[in-house]
Amino acid sequence: RRVLFRSLIGALREAPPGSVPSALDALARHVREHFGHEESWMSDGGFPARDCHAAEHSAVLASIDGVSRRVARGEIDAALRLADALADWFPAHADYLDAPLAHWLCKRRHGGTPVVLHRPPRVDPAADPRSAPC
Repeated sequence: RRVLFRSLIGALREAPPGSVPSALDALARHVREHFGHEESWMSDGGFPARDCHAAEHSAVLASIDGVSRRVARGEIDAALRLADALADWFPAHADYLDAPLAHWLCKRRHGGTPVVLHRPPRVDPAADPRSAPC
C-alpha cells in the first residue's frame, strides 16, 4: 500500500496540467478505500486510538476534497502543493499511527507482534557534507 500511495503521489506531481484532475481523482479513490479498510479494522479490533487516527483520516480527506474543488476551478498548483504535503505527511502517519494499529491487530489476532522493517533515511550528501561516502 505504501508503494501504491507513493506512486499515486508521484503520478500527481508529474501529471501534465490536463491530467491533474484524473491523477488527483485516482489518489482520492485510493485514499478513501484504504482509510475505509483501516477504519473497519480499528472498529472491529477495538483499537484504543481509533478516534485520533480516524480524525487524521478525516482531515486528509477534507483537504483532498477542498483541493479537488480548487482543481475543478483551474487551480492546478493546489494539487501539486497537496501532493508535496501528503508526501511529507505520510511517513509520520505510517510510523506513528499505522504501525501501532498493525501491532495492535497482530497481537489481538495472533498473540504476537509484527515484524517491522525500516530502511535507513536517505541523506542527500550535498545537503549534509558529513554524510558523504568515504
